[in-house]
Amino acid sequence: MKCSACKGTICSIYLKDKLKDKNNEIVVALAGSPNVGKSTLFNVLTGARQKVANWPGTTVERKEGTVEHGKYKIRIVDLPGTYSLTAKSIEEAIARNFIVQEKPDVTVVILDSLALEKSLYLALQIMELTNKVVLALNKVDLADKKGVHIHVRALERRLGVPVVKTIATKGVGVKDLIRKIVELATNQVQARPYKLRYEDLEEYLAPLEESLGKVNAFSQYDRKWVALKILEGDKDVIETLNKLGYTEILNLAEEIRRKIKDKIGLEAEVLIVSKRYDEITHILDGVLSYEKVSPEALTSKIDSLAMHGVLGIPIMFLVFGIMFLIVFSINTGFPLNVVFRLIGLAEWATIIEEYSLSSLLEQFFENIGSYVADILNGLNAPNWVISLTVDGVLAGLGTILSFFPLIFLTFLFLGALEDSGYLARAAYVSDRFLRVIGLSGKAFVPLIFGLGCNVPAVLATRILENENERKLAAILAPLVPCQARLIVLLALVALIVPGNPLGQALTVLTLYIINFTVLALLGIVFSKTIIKGEAAELLIEIPPYHIPNARVLMWHAWDHSVHFLKKAGTIILILSIVTWFLLVYGPSGYIGPEVFENPCLMSKSLLAVLSRTLLPLAKPLGVNNWILVASLITGFIAKEAVLGTIGILTVGSEELIVENIYTMLGLTPLSTFTFLVFVNLYVPCMATIAVVFQETRSMKLTLLTIAYEVLVAYIVSLIIFSLGTMFSTMVM
Repeated sequence: MKCSACKGTICSIYLKDKLKDKNNEIVVALAGSPNVGKSTLFNVLTGARQKVANWPGTTVERKEGTVEHGKYKIRIVDLPGTYSLTAKSIEEAIARNFIVQEKPDVTVVILDSLALEKSLYLALQIMELTNKVVLALNKVDLADKKGVHIHVRALERRLGVPVVKTIATKGVGVKDLIRKIVELATNQVQARPYKLRYEDLEEYLAPLEESLGKVNAFSQYDRKWVALKILEGDKDVIETLNKLGYTEILNLAEEIRRKIKDKIGLEAEVLIVSKRYDEITHILDGVLSYEKVSPEALTSKIDSLAMHGVLGIPIMFLVFGIMFLIVFSINTGFPLNVVFRLIGLAEWATIIEEYSLSSLLEQFFENIGSYVADILNGLNAPNWVISLTVDGVLAGLGTILSFFPLIFLTFLFLGALEDSGYLARAAYVSDRFLRVIGLSGKAFVPLIFGLGCNVPAVLATRILENENERKLAAILAPLVPCQARLIVLLALVALIVPGNPLGQALTVLTLYIINFTVLALLGIVFSKTIIKGEAAELLIEIPPYHIPNARVLMWHAWDHSVHFLKKAGTIILILSIVTWFLLVYGPSGYIGPEVFENPCLMSKSLLAVLSRTLLPLAKPLGVNNWILVASLITGFIAKEAVLGTIGILTVGSEELIVENIYTMLGLTPLSTFTFLVFVNLYVPCMATIAVVFQETRSMKLTLLTIAYEVLVAYIVSLIIFSLGTMFSTMVM
């Protein structure tokens, strides 16, 4: 072979290129029992990139295809469908020999969600041969429809290998499966497959293992595994031993079979099979859950209202409104506290706020902070170390954990709606409206959650099956005004229309309309440019109604909440420490934690320096004081900090007194409205940005979300202030 570059025989350039290509190839064996959807998944994975031949020396068809993922070329070999790896048929022998002799980089085993016990029988045997195993849990949609629920994370922990949910007929989960294959093949994740121990069979297996240790046959296999195959009557193993003349091992095996039959009353093969199924039953204990499905007649009656062309919309808002009220009232007291104040029950509103989960957590971390500060003072730690620990690290941990109950409750109720079957109906009802902005009906769920908090809203985008739609919803959801932004609006709207509750309500409504208009316009633009593609057709099966299973709901809510803490927690903690640094340090060095209570000290911080630097950019919006710019910067940590920063820098307290700040900050009704437009449109908080990165797995889209929200907030605010000023000039 010659290289066209140097016209000589095989040169170093050619060899390096071939080696590089080989290193970037991942060989995957696709295994599964008949009728689990293996062929469908193979076709979805490889598309037209397939070739068909026969396995050498057989008439059994061999299908092979490729798929590319980044720099990797994945070669997928579709193994014959088998129920086990005991070579009693040519298909079983082919599947086993390929895994053992060809040593694929990863073996994907397809599991049937409707017959998990039978599917795991093959999977456990494959895990005895190789550690590089990924399980594809297929037909999860059909399982849900029949009230069968599988705790995927628990199954993953017990089996020690990655488990990916798929719907092969719809292509759902395919990209997640490919990503897991690459991660496992390149050792980015480690698998420790569950190994059957066969403890009760040791006395029967030990003599065979000892005999096998004295011969050279089957050295590539584990001796216990070969002993099991001999007792099971594995055709390949027995023929090989016969050919090699190891008849004494076969005679010993026959003697052991008789012993098992006499002592236990079962054939050796039946005993081994029963041991495997006993182990599978143990594995699935607490992993599988079954629900009662409602009769079709009852489903039809409920659907005549829930999916009605007119009534379906108010019913949907009522269902989600009740859920919203419960989740957020428990977590923050909002909006129940606002309702109580409006009807004159201020005392009840205060009680709800003080005993909400977020308030209790805040109080807990304040106590922990005081305790840690006392310990560090006793150890004569430097002041900056104490402040970093208490005001930076512990405050950051408090922020992270304050989201845990909110996310847990959100996914608990979201799971209940999905489990009951109503979520599919809500998607159907809202589909015709959301399709205009490039989203399908299912995107209604994350958007409605955004009214409470953008963090669970972005997390809820994972219910969307299409990856592009999921990314689009994740970067649009932060535009939905959350309750934290509403708190800022309610506090400052009195500066625009003082003493006029109706005018204040209409002003807040106007601000919400601006946000949703911007969201719709950007949805249209982004779906045609950055994240191209039409909204996925809502091909959704309407499941029968179920009574939600409490254990299943707890599984999903806990898994999602813990996932948030692991993935987003680090980012939030880092940003909290950065903010602490901006506040307690100035150009002259360390200022001290007193900055949080002293406006004079805070005015000397790096935050103040940065705010004064950015002030010229804010002046065209009617913002003439650096304090407002500083509040926008701290508002990136949490929107409530906008009010706290203004309060500290004006009156030295987080208790905001509207009358005091009106003149101190040089605000007018127009500049206040413009400021609130900016607050409502720009980046909601660092936790939201952290989960945008977590869900999109794209730094590019995360930075885009920050950039477009700040830019859009600036442009819209500039237009409103300019038009308002022009109109005022004309009137005067």
